[in-house]
Amino acid sequence: MAARFDYTPAGLQSLVRDFRAGKLDLFPQRRPGPKRAPAKDAARARVIDLRLAGHSIDEISAALAAEGTPLNRTGVSEIIAEEGLPRIWRRPEHERGPVRREQLPRAKVLDFDQLSAVSPTRMAGLLLAVPDLVALDLPDLVRKAGYPSTRQIPALSSILALLALKLTATRRISHVEDLAADPGAALFAGLATLPKRAR
Repeated sequence: MAARFDYTPAGLQSLVRDFRAGKLDLFPQRRPGPKRAPAKDAARARVIDLRLAGHSIDEISAALAAEGTPLNRTGVSEIIAEEGLPRIWRRPEHERGPVRREQLPRAKVLDFDQLSAVSPTRMAGLLLAVPDLVALDLPDLVRKAGYPSTRQIPALSSILALLALKLTATRRISHVEDLAADPGAALFAGLATLPKRAR
């Protein structure tokens, strides 16, 4: 009989002995797990905000711990999956860092009179595309296409901001904040800072 259920004779004898001694419950009552996860519920909105800002699971977990609502990587990953948020490419080690705490300034048209004489930038290469855009008469193309403006951002600046992301291969949903405050990218679009999200 032991072989029929893939037990050795000694193993089956041990089970019988434990059952007779009351140490083995063959029909345990199932106890359902908790229906709620308070830690996940408390952190859910912040996890979503941080993920939409392009932060990795590790960065989100570290930020939550610093803010007093700790949640491990598994919990963060579960929330991201439950919300249907996309995966992001793992950034190189030197590009990773803590979650930004400061609010970046709102995008608005650049006041050239207040432009600093020298500004450190990683995006000066964008300005090399300006002659080609002038040759294409980009302002006329944008006007003919009827692309809309907003109260703060002209249509041309909006298109140039999108071009800045494309020319630098920056994924808007993930890493736009890496580029938004860079003065070189902002100058390319004629703005004080780039917009942080798509219209």
